[in-house]
Amino acid sequence: MARIEEQIRGLHEASAEIGGLFGRLADQSRAASVDRPVSRQRADATVRLLNQTLSRLRRLPEVLEEMTEPV
Repeated sequence: MARIEEQIRGLHEASAEIGGLFGRLADQSRAASVDRPVSRQRADATVRLLNQTLSRLRRLPEVLEEMTEPV
């Protein structure tokens, strides 16, 4: 359980970092007068991976609840 909690904390921190990176990319793009810094192909691949990750994450609370003792 400690390893699971450690991984979840890392994922939580990584998601915040990713949000910050998106912000930095937007700032750098504006500074360079680039309206669309990401190609459609790259964005599609990244969004697909993000959606697959979210799908996996959505199932995890139920998995944990099934292993939890009743209240």
